[in-house]
Amino acid sequence: MKNTGLPTHRRYGAERRDAPRREVSMDARLVHDDGVLEGEVENVASGGASFSTRTTEPELAADTHVVLRATIATPDGDRRIERRGRVTRCEDFFDGEEDVMTYAISFDEPLVETVVGDEES
Repeated sequence: MKNTGLPTHRRYGAERRDAPRREVSMDARLVHDDGVLEGEVENVASGGASFSTRTTEPELAADTHVVLRATIATPDGDRRIERRGRVTRCEDFFDGEEDVMTYAISFDEPLVETVVGDEES
């Protein structure tokens, strides 16, 4: 994307959150058939996560199968997670410094409650 000074934002795919998300900031990797994207998990829920990266190529399409690898701080200590899933939505935007690509990932199997946290207790 070209920096025009105007806010830029493109979204592909539907917004579909079924569970509350926990805001986090952790280094992560998104593994796909053509390689690995380095980035960060911005929020996580039992059914999925938001992954952002400053690597805008290749752009992963909705329904691309991926594996998310990250380390999550839990009440019982750090826990490394690896979850298979698929891209359900992607957005690209200019954050004022550079282009950023964000992917909504839907997990094939949910994370356990101790990893995600229980906002209600």
